[in-house]
Amino acid sequence: MSILSRLFFASALLACAGCSSVYHLANQPNSTELSQAQKAALLAKKSAVPCRVDVICPSDMVGKYNTFFTSNVCHYPLEKILEQAFSNAVYSSFEQPGGEILDAFTLKVEVYKSQLLMSKTDATYTISLNITLEEPGEKKVITFNEEKTNFIPIKGNVKTEVPEAVYEVVKEAAVSALNKIKTDPKAIKTIKRFEKK
Repeated sequence: MSILSRLFFASALLACAGCSSVYHLANQPNSTELSQAQKAALLAKKSAVPCRVDVICPSDMVGKYNTFFTSNVCHYPLEKILEQAFSNAVYSSFEQPGGEILDAFTLKVEVYKSQLLMSKTDATYTISLNITLEEPGEKKVITFNEEKTNFIPIKGNVKTEVPEAVYEVVKEAAVSALNKIKTDPKAIKTIKRFEKK
């Protein structure tokens, strides 16, 4: 094989394989705000006890951004997004905690799976969470799994912004989790017991 044909073969191989890139997607805090309907539904069942949010998740998660020739890596700040969205939901459903340490409930949100797949035009996001409500003193009241998936067209810059699919899935999971807690007989009984104190 001549040098020219080898160079042509190598360049064709490189063009087919493409070059991968790494993108760091920025969080848009306003995107974690609940809709008016979501807030109203949670406020209708608001409890007069404080609750804090404890997110157990790496601060940086990795997703995939696939183009025709390449598969790129994108980092997104899932821990911050979960903290913001779940805090918005919890503070619509419970009182905000003050300086108390033992007299507040804790909603623990632990991530088991987070999968972000993007193309130039759309994003699919799946999250699987383990949710635990603990009464003051760290006694477990209720634990359950919450899994959500959404497929949404990309509106912003795919290389710089976290796609809307992530925010929508996280907000849906937060609202769904709070609705489950507020309809669970054991949780209702425990919350009412602390409201009377």
